[in-house]
Amino acid sequence: MVGDTKMEEKRVYSFSRVGSFITCPHSFKAKYIDGEIGLDNGWSLGGHFSHGVIEKILNGEITADQSAEYWEKNAPNINFPYMTADYTSKYIGKTIQFFNGFNGINDELLGIERHFVIDIDGISFQGFIDLETRDAKGTKIIDWKFAAISGFSGAKLKEKSRQLLLYSIAHKEKFGDYPKNMYFYLCLDRKPIEVKHTQSTLEEAKDWLKRGVEQIESAVEYPKQPSHFFCKNLCGISSCEFNGNHKPQIK
Repeated sequence: MVGDTKMEEKRVYSFSRVGSFITCPHSFKAKYIDGEIGLDNGWSLGGHFSHGVIEKILNGEITADQSAEYWEKNAPNINFPYMTADYTSKYIGKTIQFFNGFNGINDELLGIERHFVIDIDGISFQGFIDLETRDAKGTKIIDWKFAAISGFSGAKLKEKSRQLLLYSIAHKEKFGDYPKNMYFYLCLDRKPIEVKHTQSTLEEAKDWLKRGVEQIESAVEYPKQPSHFFCKNLCGISSCEFNGNHKPQIK
């Protein structure tokens, strides 16, 4: 089957790929097996572009003082059709405020958007680490997030923390030790959220990865799991009737 062949070609897993299946198997199949190109949303467009601006600053392509103006002049059209009327302006305003106050990084830079592919208990796993640095206390991993702070507390933080915990394995392979500190930096609120690295949290993240991959590789059916916010705002698979951009075919 064509779908099976495509899965064989894409046996390198990522945090987002496994998370996609757990969130909605149908969305996973549409994107990763059937090859449907999903529509971008405001968060993905804004976050991707903003990550690129930070990368330009850290690589010396533009100065921190130039970044807010650069963002305003070059950012893609960002909108959130299913949010409140003033959400877009607040999102853009907070992003510009972040760049107006961003002065770069004082630590020693070790890696910027470093791509890795590693083996985790027989699973080929890849990702991009936004920033790796070193100071007098040790090394750090920092992940830039242009998202609401409400998504980074309690159970939601535990779910998201698995990403950095798995990335810490690649960090250790490269630099010899696990990072001393790991953070999600919430750029819109200019607030770091620390992710605790312990052996138990690392093993839990690895178990999550293994369970997710087992579910993907044993899947026969790919049911839809409708969730109002995810379907309307994040999924992007417009062939699904639950998606916010769905346009029924006229027969």
